[in-house]
Amino acid sequence: MTDPPAPARQRSYVDLEARLAAVTAAPLRRRRIAQQAGYAIWEVRIPARRRIPRSRPRVRVLLNGGTHGDEPAGVEALLRFLEQRRYEAWPEIAFTVIPCLNPWGFVRGIREGPAGHDLNRAFRRASPATPEVSAIKQVLSRRRLTCSLDCHEDCDATGFYAYELPEVSALGHAVVEAVGAVGPISPDCVVEEIVPVRGGLARTDQLRPQAGDEIAAAMPPEAWRDFRTFVEAWPTWPLPIYLWHRHGARAFTFETPTALPLEQRVAMQLAAIEAVLQALTLTP
Repeated sequence: MTDPPAPARQRSYVDLEARLAAVTAAPLRRRRIAQQAGYAIWEVRIPARRRIPRSRPRVRVLLNGGTHGDEPAGVEALLRFLEQRRYEAWPEIAFTVIPCLNPWGFVRGIREGPAGHDLNRAFRRASPATPEVSAIKQVLSRRRLTCSLDCHEDCDATGFYAYELPEVSALGHAVVEAVGAVGPISPDCVVEEIVPVRGGLARTDQLRPQAGDEIAAAMPPEAWRDFRTFVEAWPTWPLPIYLWHRHGARAFTFETPTALPLEQRVAMQLAAIEAVLQALTLTP
């Protein structure tokens, strides 16, 4: 599909598709996995190129970007991950890369999808208004992922922070350290009114039930006992929670502050991705 006539602030999905086509020669495979308002949603699959000992499980990683159309740094980071062949540093990992899950929102700079729904709140129960989510869930249901890395941005943040599921670990701290070499880390704060951020890591073990937003208001009191109980009661799952809960995949969400220059945010996203990949290949 051609892009609509657009103000200068809009982005070109045609250019994005051309960049993807240019980098996906064999053994990489590019495939359309869903349609969204006339736009194709693409995945690029990169097979592992080195055998690992039978005593170690295979490592399969999902890299996702652009779920929110007004968060472009993750999209650009994943395109460069492919264009710069950064995946070659981890030949024992099989990658699935979805550079832009919400192309309609991407070209318009809009958070939501074409039906006005936040796609990152539709992965528990996709609806007729979010058919692209249903299609992506069907594709991912057949994958045995080790880890998912979801690239996001936060217009209110002053520095980088990350969510790690099922809980904060030494790997999360390594991610923050790596990103801190190229950009600022978020000061301690509370995001979405309910999740404290400490040292650049969202502490889902310290949820704040006193928040007054719609999420908190809809939760029964017992839902705040721990994060897993909260997830069971939460009707609107993001993609990483869906993959963690349904498929057991370790999950990270990276948040860069949109107030920073795009080049710096891209560097921060890549530093976070590569810190996780390095740790996954060092873990016996």
